[in-house]
Amino acid sequence: MLGTEAELAGVQVYLRCRVGTCRREGDHWCVDEWRSRILVDASGRNGLRVDGKADRETDDELLAIALSISYSHHRGPDLRTCIEATSSGWWYTAPLTRGIAITMFLTDPALYCEEGISIHEQLKNAPVTMRRLEGGHIHDSHVPHVTSSCRRAVFGDGWLAVGDSACSFDPISGRGIFSALRHAGSATAAITACLNGNMDPAVLYASQVRLEYDEYVRVRRLYYLSERRWSEHPFWLARCR
Repeated sequence: MLGTEAELAGVQVYLRCRVGTCRREGDHWCVDEWRSRILVDASGRNGLRVDGKADRETDDELLAIALSISYSHHRGPDLRTCIEATSSGWWYTAPLTRGIAITMFLTDPALYCEEGISIHEQLKNAPVTMRRLEGGHIHDSHVPHVTSSCRRAVFGDGWLAVGDSACSFDPISGRGIFSALRHAGSATAAITACLNGNMDPAVLYASQVRLEYDEYVRVRRLYYLSERRWSEHPFWLARCR
């Protein structure tokens, strides 16, 4: 939807493209055959390597077993998002359109690699999630890493990072899309000023990103500390230290 609106506003949209090389030539950035005075890195949690830099400060890393669930029969009008904790992590479930739901089990990468995770066993410990998935079939799946991290350099000579490329959040916070849109608004003012030779708004933007991330880290830790049933289990113990 946002891509369509951008195209209607005059932006050239290239679908199914992946960024190859990113280099500086004079006062322009060159990404493959495209040239621009300002490079906006909105490429996600890993970010592009710009000015030889892509270093991030990581507070936590989760692994998400993400499943797309399809239903052969009509589902009720339950449009709520559900979060349910277990001893080894927590479940996220939300309905999409056309009889599809998304569910994710978020756990520790070490648990996944060393002990393995059985979705069936984890659902046994999540009765609310299990009821919501009854009658569903796995339509698609993938296993992404989900980091809570902040880029050490949010802007530089003729470039800045926005959205998850600037700082990324644990899905339990619900901040991802909201923060990306807010970053875009602040970045717009910074880009306009940079094109006129004024770097102050870019400095302010970077400090706002950092303050937002620091506050997020504090609140996120409080979220995990509030779950005390499995405080001695490895997943929760690691997040309560």
